[in-house]
Amino acid sequence: MVEIQKETLAEAMDATFATKADTAAIRADMRETKAELIGEMRLTRLMVAALMGLAIANFAKQFF
Repeated sequence: MVEIQKETLAEAMDATFATKADTAAIRADMRETKAELIGEMRLTRLMVAALMGLAIANFAKQFF
């Protein structure tokens, strides 16, 4: 009876806790996602800066 409980508990622990390989895979996925987000943020910043520049140039052209 004790052996069966030990085996069952060991199987449950293996299925529940993440292994080092699991955490390494998650970290790699997070790095890829972070790189994609940083690239998208840079592009968005560039587009906003271009729109702001056009707006300022239009304002300056109208009043000066």
